[in-house]
Amino acid sequence: MSDEALKRDEIINEKQKLKRLKRLKKKQRYKTVVEEERPLYHTARFFSVLIQFCTAFLASCGMAAFLGGITKDKTTILFITVLALFIIEGVIRASGSSTIRNTIKKEDDGSVRPVKYNVLIALIAFTAISIFTTYAGSDATVQYFAISPDYTVIDSIEEKYSNLIALDNKKWNDKSLYFINEAKEIHKKNNWKGVTVSAAQEVVANNKADANSMLDSLTKHESILLRAKNTAIKEAKDNNKELLSRHEKDKVFYTKSLKYVSIVSYILLFILLYFIEQHEIRETDDLEEQLKGKDSIKNPTTVDEVEELKKKLEEYKEDIEKDVEDNKEYKDGDIKTFEGSTKVNRIIVKLDDGSLKEYKASELRNWIKNTTGKERKKELQTYLKKLQDHGRA
Repeated sequence: MSDEALKRDEIINEKQKLKRLKRLKKKQRYKTVVEEERPLYHTARFFSVLIQFCTAFLASCGMAAFLGGITKDKTTILFITVLALFIIEGVIRASGSSTIRNTIKKEDDGSVRPVKYNVLIALIAFTAISIFTTYAGSDATVQYFAISPDYTVIDSIEEKYSNLIALDNKKWNDKSLYFINEAKEIHKKNNWKGVTVSAAQEVVANNKADANSMLDSLTKHESILLRAKNTAIKEAKDNNKELLSRHEKDKVFYTKSLKYVSIVSYILLFILLYFIEQHEIRETDDLEEQLKGKDSIKNPTTVDEVEELKKKLEEYKEDIEKDVEDNKEYKDGDIKTFEGSTKVNRIIVKLDDGSLKEYKASELRNWIKNTTGKERKKELQTYLKKLQDHGRA
């Protein structure tokens, strides 16, 4: 590998190390409690909304069941249910946040804020309504979503064994009929004036005996199949009874669970709201501490105050733009501007070793003047033209 390639690899590795170092420093810098809690704060907000969606869904079944006794119009039931639950959950969140905030937030003099009983009563009342509708609708909810067990159909067993008995009877009847026909055929060929001759009487008798034996077998096998059918039906009924019993127990369990879930959900909701309000109060105090001693921006009332406010806003804007510019990562050909500053614009140029460096227009002109290579001079002239065009824009 050539020295130039090695040098380029070293530069690339150095850049990667610098980026890694920058990320690690950002990660390891000291953070306030507010900054550390911010991910948890957003997580709490997300789950608080999710919990309210769940409690609203649970309550909706009871409310829909109640409205179903008043009207059969599904559109009306849906509209009223959604509207009512939107209001209920909105009041619960607003009154819950307000009550918690007034409980933990102290006045500037350290005194405790007075309790707003109307807000507290609204919180208790609407929470009770939501829980009650969940209790009332839990049976309907479970009934609607419950999957019916796979019962054995008794009629299918009846049909199965009826077909088996019919086929078996046909088999034995066919065999009996065969022997009867044989006896008739022998008698027909061996009779005198309608009486079977002595030599054929034994054969005819044996065929008739075999025919009767086939009918006895039919009765015997039919009895066996009937017993098997009755056994299968009894087992199916017992199994269906067990499945039904287990299904009913599961429905009772899930019905009770939904009622408990509703209560636990509201407990979790109020815990999350407490954390959210506490974080926002702490963040307010933190921001006030950071801005302490600095000129505050208040609502202007005079022309002079308006002008002063405009001036401050311009200063803030310049500071923000400067911070953005300082933290910006540039690449080859980018223009580095300095608006509102005495510094002139510069352009980022990629050097032969792969590194980047900023140049003013005057520096580019000197570089072009002292460069002998045509290709390189042409590239530098392109940089210079881009920088000049940006200045004229």
